Amino acid sequence: MNNAHRRDAGVKLIALSREATRAAEKLLAAALTAVSQRVTAENYLVERLFDREQRATHGLAWLATYVEAIRQLGLYAERIHAGEGVGELEELLIQIGIGEYLAQMQGGIPMSPGEIVRPSDLGLSYGVFASELAGPLETLMTGNAERRTRLTQLMRAQQDGNLGECGLDETLTRIRDAVVSDARRFARIVDAPAFAPAFTPMGEVLKRAPQGYDPQHPHVEYLKRKSFVWHVPFTEAEVCAPGFMDGYVEACRTAAPLHGFLAGALGVPW
Repeated sequence: MNNAHRRDAGVKLIALSREATRAAEKLLAAALTAVSQRVTAENYLVERLFDREQRATHGLAWLATYVEAIRQLGLYAERIHAGEGVGELEELLIQIGIGEYLAQMQGGIPMSPGEIVRPSDLGLSYGVFASELAGPLETLMTGNAERRTRLTQLMRAQQDGNLGECGLDETLTRIRDAVVSDARRFARIVDAPAFAPAFTPMGEVLKRAPQGYDPQHPHVEYLKRKSFVWHVPFTEAEVCAPGFMDGYVEACRTAAPLHGFLAGALGVPW
């Protein structure tokens, strides 16, 4: 799919996520009003009533969590659309995620393996939920099986463990700035004879230097990285061997300078 189609898909996804968020927030407001009436008297919270309505108040908290998750998925879509654009994998994750949250809000939110909160537990009818969620839920449930199948295919094809755009722009910027500020130190760490042959970088790489960074920087290839994760593989035989822990500790010791660099870039103790 070309860039124009991807941008169009991003616009439609944002519109759908906003519609879902508005519907979810409206239901949460209605549930809050209904539950409040059960636990208050003359606008004051009554502890005895609150204890009696624990199922409703617990369910209300779960509903609020679902609504916030839907809201944040929508904001995530907007952030990546404003950046490099919403990829197919991100689009599927957001569609399936919001669709599942809406479906459980309407059909029942599993608070525990044996406890499900339904609209009636919150003082609202199933019809109210069905009416408010009809538009976005119909869109998201149509073709949902195909979306899940396609997502599974993409996840199986993604061998580096980086599933989609993680949205850690601020973190990446701070690390990239640290690489620019102390490029020689970073290069010494990742190009060290003990590190480079054993550790393999993970994640995707940009085709061009990220916006705001010099394309001619001597270490621009590092700046193009979308994640700063390296890993060292161990075979099953190595893990089961008697001396595995010695090798594992040595690998950790070899990786320590990189951890220290990244921690310093992010301002966290190491």
